[in-house]
Amino acid sequence: MAKPNLNPIQWYEGMLLMPQHFQQTDVRVESLIAYYLQNSFPYFWGVLNLKVDEALLTSGTFRPIELEAIMPDGLTISALPETQTALEVNLRPIRNQLQKAPQFIYLCIPPQKIHETPQKGEVPRYISALSSQVIDMNTGEQPVDIPLLEPNISLHVGSEPPPHYVTLPIAQVTYDTKSFSLTHYLPPQPQIDLSSGVGALCNELSERLRLKLGYLQQRVQTVEEKAIKGTFFQEIEDIRLKLVAGLLPYNAILSSKGVSPLLLFREICSLAGLISGVKYGEIPPSFHGYDHLDLRRTFSQVIDYIQKILDEIQESYTVIPFTLKDRLFSLQLQSAWVRDRLILGATAQAGMETEDLIRWINNCVIVTDKNIILARDNRVLGAERTIVSEVPVLNLVATSGVQLFVVELDPRYIDPKGILCIFNISDDEATRPTQVVLYNSKENLQEKKIN
Repeated sequence: MAKPNLNPIQWYEGMLLMPQHFQQTDVRVESLIAYYLQNSFPYFWGVLNLKVDEALLTSGTFRPIELEAIMPDGLTISALPETQTALEVNLRPIRNQLQKAPQFIYLCIPPQKIHETPQKGEVPRYISALSSQVIDMNTGEQPVDIPLLEPNISLHVGSEPPPHYVTLPIAQVTYDTKSFSLTHYLPPQPQIDLSSGVGALCNELSERLRLKLGYLQQRVQTVEEKAIKGTFFQEIEDIRLKLVAGLLPYNAILSSKGVSPLLLFREICSLAGLISGVKYGEIPPSFHGYDHLDLRRTFSQVIDYIQKILDEIQESYTVIPFTLKDRLFSLQLQSAWVRDRLILGATAQAGMETEDLIRWINNCVIVTDKNIILARDNRVLGAERTIVSEVPVLNLVATSGVQLFVVELDPRYIDPKGILCIFNISDDEATRPTQVVLYNSKENLQEKKIN
């Protein structure tokens, strides 16, 4: 395809203006923007927003109900077309093909052709549409109809993009003999959605890194208090410092808005490089390069490697956080966690004294959900709790800002299959812990005596 001429029009006094002058100015501006983007940031394109009619999809029709995207040539799709028939594709004729292998849904637009009218021809790039009753922005008067060029977008299904189109894969569909559905394919995105897809996987990894750091900090403090520093202490401290060095910049990227997937990929690769040193003698793998067309595969290879390295850091316990809603901390109990007592930890607010945290624990109500009314009516605090500074069988020591306590499983107040609820009716945001967690022994060491 011929490249557009980026040279500016030579304007001069007395020029006889024709529509072509303004048309070429528009073409030049659009071409310059695309040229800058493609050469300075090649992955500016992708899906910004896509919602599909799930009911129609199940029966065999792929129809977007919301769509925003930037095509690889810079064309912006800001909304679904209003003057054309519904943007959809029928999947039923290819159900047998979909049953054998998933197929991509491609958003397609005819390319911009130099010296050709974009709204004419066999497959025009644009379709003429009217923007009705546009007023004068200065006076608010004289409404007129202005003709606009609407992108002539269409959908195609296949394993490869159709020729003679600018294409963008927006989804992948499959068929399981009963219904049609989307696969876990993630389309190209100019920005990562941190609440789903790759963003959710990266956030889960961040949370696991934090839990590993908390565990290592416990081990370091245990060794420091026993004054038996040696090779073992140095190994733990080296691992902890590697995790800290990788986690801080990684979290800074995750907490930023509008993160590009390429930037996040670079950061997670740096994290993998630091963490690879956790396992002595480990040779870092050679990851596949960044693939804007397959974000899940691009990120999964690195995330899986980091998870494998983290598995090498053996813990004697796992940390299960409670959910905080209003002033209620809650956690659905599981039989694997429950023995004769539970080991919990509460994290203090910034500036909160240890005495205040202990007072909150001693005065809070600890019951399962079905016993809240019983505790309220009888004006009791529920299960007995004991403040402890360490749990030797778990190599667990109360660190700065965290207070450990043991909760007895009194059947009058705690149902092993219920939702454990912890709340203090007299607290407020300033006097309430930021987090409560359950420390669960991986080998059910709770059965041993806890001093």
